[in-house]
Formats: sequence, structure tokens, C-alpha cells
Amino acid sequence: GGLPSGDLRRLDRGPVFGDRRFGGDAVRFVTIRRFIAQADRPGAAVVTVAQTTLARQDMTLDLLGAVIATIAFVSLVGLGTFLVLARQALVPLVRIEQHLATRAPHDLSPITGGYPQEIQNLVGTINRIMGQVAERLERLQAFTAVAAHQIRTPLAALLAQVELMKEPAADAAYRR
Repeated sequence: GGLPSGDLRRLDRGPVFGDRRFGGDAVRFVTIRRFIAQADRPGAAVVTVAQTTLARQDMTLDLLGAVIATIAFVSLVGLGTFLVLARQALVPLVRIEQHLATRAPHDLSPITGGYPQEIQNLVGTINRIMGQVAERLERLQAFTAVAAHQIRTPLAALLAQVELMKEPAADAAYRR
């Protein structure tokens, strides 16, 4: 079955799409009209192309499978690329970690080395904190030295007095 005559008039406005049954199968079709310019016989050609809906569904599923496979492949490549780049981006931080792990416990000197600009603020902050710890440690050592001196001086005087008291010639009044 062709197009009803009403559908043929619609061809003046562009392609006509529709669904019909053909040979017992459901089909989807498109019909277009093209003008033929011949000097001896001008006219128009009407062309209809149809495909069974089952074939269209198969084609759709094939296309969907290809799209999903492409998305999966691109996702895996993107994930792999991300992992490689993330690992490379973390290399300077691993170098800082290794540098600090190999230091002696009392080494609070600044971190030096050619680190990327992106982590210079981090290196600066670590160096600033290490400087503050070193300064506080120096203050604590100075305080401990002064405190030890302040305790040793009276103890030395007290020990001297005890030694004097042990001597038999020591004055009895001095012992009181």
C-alpha cells in the first residue's frame, strides 16, 4: 500500500513520516518528493523508503551498545590518565615526606630543595613551624640551664655548710 492521496499533498511541505504494515510486518517509512528538471518532460519523483520496526530496534540496540562501549572505554582511559597524573602530582609531597623521615629527631633546619611552585606555601609553612619549634626548644633549654644554675648555687652553699658542720673543730654556735 502506497500513501493516501491526502499524504501526497503533505509532500509539498517536506518529508512525510509514518507507520504502516507491509507484508505482515510493522514498518516505519519516510516519503519525499523531488522535482526533476528535464527540458522535454519536467516532473517530480516520489520516493518512499521503509524499514521494519524490528530492524530499527536492532539497529537502535546496536547503536546503544556501541555508545555504551565507547563511554566505558573513554571512562577507563580517563580514569587511568587521572591516576597517572595524580601519582605524578604527589611526587613532590612524597619527596618532602622522605626528606623529613630521614632527618635526625633534633634536626629542625628548614626544608630546602627544588619543589614546584604549587607546594611552596606548604614548604614555607612547614619551615615556619619548624622554626617556631626550634625557637621554643632553645627557650626551654635556656630556662632549664638557668633553673639548674639557680638550684645548684643554693645546693652548693648548703653542701658546703654540711661539710663544715662535719668538721670536729666547727663552732657549736655555728651548728645551731
